[in-house]
Amino acid sequence: MAELISSFPAISDLRAKARRRLPLFAREFMEAGTGLDHAVERNAADLAGVQLSPRAMRGPVTRDLSTSFLGQDFSVPFGIAPVGGTGMIWPGGEKVLAGIAAESNLPYTLASVATQTPETIGPIARGRGWFQFYPMADKEIQKDVLSRAHGAGFETLVVTVDVPMMSRRERQMRAGFQMPPRLTPRMLLQALLHPSWTRAVLQVGRPELATLTPYFADVAAAERMAEIGRQLHPEPAWSEVECIRAIWPGKIILKGIMQCDDARMAVAEGADAIWVSNHGGRQLDAAPSSISVLPGIRGAVGKDFPIIFDSGVRSGLDIARGLASGADFVMLGRPFLYALAAGGHDTAQLCVRILRDELENVMAQVGAERPADLPLALVKPKGTEIAQVA
Repeated sequence: MAELISSFPAISDLRAKARRRLPLFAREFMEAGTGLDHAVERNAADLAGVQLSPRAMRGPVTRDLSTSFLGQDFSVPFGIAPVGGTGMIWPGGEKVLAGIAAESNLPYTLASVATQTPETIGPIARGRGWFQFYPMADKEIQKDVLSRAHGAGFETLVVTVDVPMMSRRERQMRAGFQMPPRLTPRMLLQALLHPSWTRAVLQVGRPELATLTPYFADVAAAERMAEIGRQLHPEPAWSEVECIRAIWPGKIILKGIMQCDDARMAVAEGADAIWVSNHGGRQLDAAPSSISVLPGIRGAVGKDFPIIFDSGVRSGLDIARGLASGADFVMLGRPFLYALAAGGHDTAQLCVRILRDELENVMAQVGAERPADLPLALVKPKGTEIAQVA
């Protein structure tokens, strides 16, 4: 681990290595937003603008990063966000990340459009698995998928509510990305230029949306992805929460909340937590950054309602910024993809180490003993006090 740390002291170093190892279509799938990537840039810029005030002469302090969230105790206040098609970034990636979550005692969120099934990932996650889900048009399929996930050991359901329609993601189009991948001459050339990725694919097999594809076996292969897309984006209404609650016996988190009214409605509809997210800048290029709306949403739901935050988080410092701004827990997607592509299990494990070390260092600088102390370090711009409780 010491040698790895010297080679990759920051997430940015893992990203640089990942970019060298991935073919263009996989790299663009990993990094692209939508439109001109303004929302991606806004996430990063606004996070960088969050300031924390250092404190001096605090004496020896024992810092404790452990966090209880929705009745589970975790070693750190962060976890792994859902990324559809993780196996496209690195074959077998969902297995690696679920194993890292179990080893490190943090949550791993399996996407419903993953390349591994909940039956495979649930035992690997050993109780740390959350299952991400899109409301589906076919309610019989929806009921079966949820039953399978819960039976596989997933007790927390993350319902993504910010994708009424899949965004265009033009960078992915230009790179020739498609799922499942088709061996066009262009993709073949890219694969041949990146032999490590290609060898891994040959060992594991072509990535498929393993959980959902069997339900559409009678649909022609050329039309299958379009049909799955129609099933996953039926533009649901708030009544969908009640339908899912009738099926799902565990906790329910609503992911993709960006407005105070929606946050209040989520509470009223019985969500156990909300997840403030603009989908990593991948849905609406005109969307505000997640960090900019987080304080207002905290004010809207009160100080005790559980809130998760993501989008643009690339470091332990960014985790601290999210916690200081009103989140109880922070999730990261792309940093773990960088780590996977940079070297697999060992670099994914290193990713957790980097984030933990950075977060603990920030806590030392601002005099925080626990993550819950970080809001005391937040430097609030003038004129924000009213906005934060609007």
